[in-house]
Amino acid sequence: MEIEAGEYIAPNKNLFSDFVQEWYKRYAIKELSPTVVRNYMSSLRSHILPVCLALKELEILKQFKSYGF
Repeated sequence: MEIEAGEYIAPNKNLFSDFVQEWYKRYAIKELSPTVVRNYMSSLRSHILPVCLALKELEILKQFKSYGF
């Protein structure tokens, strides 16, 4: 069903921390104000990455998306 609807994303082994770094380089520093970037990165480093998302594969996040989160 997902493939037919064009919603299927093939599994990969990228870590969430890798995604954050790419997001930072490709989007955040170009599109957001320095204050917003600083606040987002502070929250990511202090609260999200240390907990466990840095160790989990993006596949987990894709599963949440499929459940509507």
